[in-house]
Amino acid sequence: MTRNTSSNTSWNAQVALEQNTRYNVTQIHGQRIFGPPPDWEGSPPPRGCEVYICNIPLNVFENELLPLFQSVGRIYKFRLMMDYNGLNRGFAFVNYAHEKEAIFAVKTLNNHEIRPGHSLHVLVSIDKCHLYLGGLPRDKYKMEILLEMKILTDGVKDVILGPVDEGASRPSNYGFVYVHYASHTAATNARRKLMRSPFYLWRKLIDVQWPTPGEVAKVQNLRFTVPRLHEHLGGRAINGSSASSETSTQMKQ
Repeated sequence: MTRNTSSNTSWNAQVALEQNTRYNVTQIHGQRIFGPPPDWEGSPPPRGCEVYICNIPLNVFENELLPLFQSVGRIYKFRLMMDYNGLNRGFAFVNYAHEKEAIFAVKTLNNHEIRPGHSLHVLVSIDKCHLYLGGLPRDKYKMEILLEMKILTDGVKDVILGPVDEGASRPSNYGFVYVHYASHTAATNARRKLMRSPFYLWRKLIDVQWPTPGEVAKVQNLRFTVPRLHEHLGGRAINGSSASSETSTQMKQ
């Protein structure tokens, strides 16, 4: 079986970079990893040293990306997400040796035009403290969902909806929300619990996923731009006792 052109380009780029940089190269779970560098000593870099790159053209590979991101700092590890056709999946992660290098990469390379009309988006990667919930009934408002998630999981800080109509008497959701947890550990434990078996809320099967770092950046922005939905409720009590009882019973089964 012969490789297609894109796959050949990707493969040749991998071989050349491995020879030139002497980085260890592995491919596992849909990602190709360069690093750590052969002369690295000591522990891996601490939190805050990783950046997230998205909007990568699908036929752009490490032979272009790695030198570009090496130009602003020493790379500890580079991870490009790959599909089974030999193309990349449009995003990657770069772990720098120092936090200041990650910050400089964001300032320098965000909106860098790597192809005509294709600008990279570069963000500081943060710990996963949010869960995406999809498939929700659209007539449920923020406080109802928040109450349910606090009953079912620990460490819930907030529920974040997408843009809503500020003039609506009862603002609802678009069928999905992001649940904000106090820590990555709390979010991980919640995800593990909710995915243990099919998860239902209000008799709807709910899709539970990690959001991408790009989504998280949008979520962080929504926290400050979306109106505080509880203020629209005029202090009304939340009639969620029956739903809470139903879902709590379900999770115990």
